[in-house]
Amino acid sequence: MSSRFNNKKSNGSQNNVSKIQANGQMAKNTHLNKSKTQVFAISSTAFSVCLALSTYTLPALINPAYANGPKGGVVVDGSGDISKLDATTTIINQTSQHMAINWDSYNVASNERVQYIQPNSQSVSLNNILSSNGSVIAGNIDANGKVILVNPNGIVFTQSANINVGSLVASGLSITPDDFINGNYVFDALENSINGDGNGAVINHGIINAATGGSVSLIGKQVENHGYISANLGAVNLAVGKQAVLTFEAGGLLGVRITDEILQEELGLDPALVNSGEINAKGGRVLLTASTSQYVFSQAVNSGIEHATSVVVHADGSFSLGGGADVINSGKVDVSSINVGGNTSGAGQIVVLGENITSSGYLLANVSADSTSFQAGNIEVHAQDTVLLTEQSLTSARGDVANGGAIKVLGDKVALLNDSVIDASGETGGGEILIGGDYRGENDLIRSASASYIAGNTHINANA
Repeated sequence: MSSRFNNKKSNGSQNNVSKIQANGQMAKNTHLNKSKTQVFAISSTAFSVCLALSTYTLPALINPAYANGPKGGVVVDGSGDISKLDATTTIINQTSQHMAINWDSYNVASNERVQYIQPNSQSVSLNNILSSNGSVIAGNIDANGKVILVNPNGIVFTQSANINVGSLVASGLSITPDDFINGNYVFDALENSINGDGNGAVINHGIINAATGGSVSLIGKQVENHGYISANLGAVNLAVGKQAVLTFEAGGLLGVRITDEILQEELGLDPALVNSGEINAKGGRVLLTASTSQYVFSQAVNSGIEHATSVVVHADGSFSLGGGADVINSGKVDVSSINVGGNTSGAGQIVVLGENITSSGYLLANVSADSTSFQAGNIEVHAQDTVLLTEQSLTSARGDVANGGAIKVLGDKVALLNDSVIDASGETGGGEILIGGDYRGENDLIRSASASYIAGNTHINANA
């Protein structure tokens, strides 16, 4: 079945399946091909994922013995020095553009502070942590440039952590100093060379702020964000895998490409990627990936709040269907427009891809009243198998004083339950909504569903 909704008036019928508004009437090309419409069973457990807020909490790390800051630091590449300003403050004075430090341990208590003084905002400091234990960051880390923290045994930012940097990479995967100095940002799960269990989890419960145009990346075998991450006009990356390749640009981190598959049965972690916090990257981009470069998401869960101008997958902007596992959004993903210093950006793009996708939260790509020169953004939800938009879910590419955007909800089976809302309305022109395929399935480039279900109290709006 395929359904198409746009801003033109219609001579069609409503088919008693949804509430649809377009110029105050039923949208033209709003066709529900009854010969292909099937009612398919929707199991309440089909999309269930255990949202344990800390499936891997590094309990052994949470004790008062990690005071007195990072210890045993040795500069192994580049130039700089490490000093103690006082009992609670560690100063890293970096004098080369790239500097690598090996640490015996790297922990920051709640009353402690680590400050990086770097030549400029593009300077990078690699911190390889050689301890057999994970790292606990409960205090402050400040830097005017880019800081990379690497601990294959895990990194936890507690609720008292307060990070203010140009850009941050916190990784449970390893990188060699040679790769770092040569600009090859390849992070691997090097089990044979790890001192410790190498669980590689990165968990944030605190506050992480990147400078405007900067980036925050959490990379590991398991990644959880339950705190607050901010990178306005920059990038936020949460990536799970056994290998990741990062690319830096002048404006911050360009993206993450996962190059080797992570296997749930190998790691014993379900789900591997969890966001139940808030990510604010308006005017920027958010990447959520827990898969190989061949796939898009594998066990990715968003149950928090994300703000960005684009949610993409690969460093080159490409994405593909096939394989993968479930994607679950029970929070808020927001790529709406933002006004910074009197300059307003347009709305961005949300792309959600996976084997099965369920959304009970918000997907937003709206344009606000101060963005008259832009139209609303695009939202694409593509599942290899089933898409489920549950009760109270909101999928919106609305233009308050502009044109509505485009929304595509595609899969082999597509279901919209009671009180779910899809809104592509616009003050100056309605947008386009495709559910289960294009009009009559005539566009071979857009996948047609084998079965679609739209509940009687669904709200679909493409007003002009």
